[in-house]
Amino acid sequence: MRELLATISRVKQNFHFPFKFEKIVIFESDDWGSIRMQSKEAFESLKKKGYPVDKCSFNTNDSLEQSSDIVKLFEVLSSYRDCEGNHPKMTMNFVTHNPDFKKIKESGFHNYYDEDFTTLVKRRGDEEILDLYDKGLKQGLVKFQFHAKEHIHVNNWMQSLRNGYEPSLDAFEHEMFSVYPNLERTNCKTEFLDAYAVNNEDDKKYLEKAIKSGLDTFQRIWGYKSATVIPCCYIWDDFVEYLLKENGVRFIQSGYVQTIPSGEIYKYKKNKLNQVTKYNQKYLVRNVNFEPSTKDNFGWVANALKEITIAFALGKPAIVSSHRLNFISSLNSSNEKSLIIFNELLREILKKWPDVKFMSSDEYALKKI
Repeated sequence: MRELLATISRVKQNFHFPFKFEKIVIFESDDWGSIRMQSKEAFESLKKKGYPVDKCSFNTNDSLEQSSDIVKLFEVLSSYRDCEGNHPKMTMNFVTHNPDFKKIKESGFHNYYDEDFTTLVKRRGDEEILDLYDKGLKQGLVKFQFHAKEHIHVNNWMQSLRNGYEPSLDAFEHEMFSVYPNLERTNCKTEFLDAYAVNNEDDKKYLEKAIKSGLDTFQRIWGYKSATVIPCCYIWDDFVEYLLKENGVRFIQSGYVQTIPSGEIYKYKKNKLNQVTKYNQKYLVRNVNFEPSTKDNFGWVANALKEITIAFALGKPAIVSSHRLNFISSLNSSNEKSLIIFNELLREILKKWPDVKFMSSDEYALKKI
């Protein structure tokens, strides 16, 4: 890290840029709207059955957001403003649907049924969250973008239920589609989280309908089209990019590395900021990692500041990856410490770079590239 910063400093001393780069910070946060761990009771029940849920930060901390979570997050965001008077704006990458477990069970696991976000929160008696989100949009605290119709590889998950796969059935009993299994090696595929993985023609057929349906529902809920998409688990291929382009998506959020499904073996591709796809879309590539709920006793703020420094030195926006689990304390109250750390990060960013500008992913993409 020190050598890289020193190299950047030498380059800047010996090369004069024709213009001054803006210091832009974008917060990208995935998984909003999706269920994960259903409740504290579900957590304890699955743990008693031998599932190491306490070893997985997502199973320990992540759950469908509640009004109380959003109130706390918005209190932090509304406490700060950038040099232009704008609040930090969270790009919430949103999942529009979840499984309708009752109907799926009634079908004997033969048919898949879904339930959209508004129906789900109303059924759970948390309609207040819709008003909070509407206020957050108007106040510039949040901007929703599309993540997926559901954060599930529906075909593989449904097949596992029909096959009697025990982890799927045990999770299903708690109205969950995934639980951290007691396996030597677990990943998005083994937990059916790789929603955009195309392994066969059936997957293609499902995604053709799901992407259109999800984006249509997104527009109906939030009142605008999503300009960007972040594929689940960073797993997707050219066919998915084609479908996204056909449905009006112009930009793709990405990590440093894209995972391309290819049968049992994955291929990997490095993407760059502003890189153009074969369908004339552009990538937004995350370059700052801020996931305090995934690891205790780590200097998350200091590490993020270093990565932001590098991004700015290279004339790039700092695109911060910070999943929903960092902002949820309704499941595990001790996880509120992650929101405290996020508050510290915002304070230090404004202290170190008073001329910083906060933007959402689509705002940056549409205005700057």
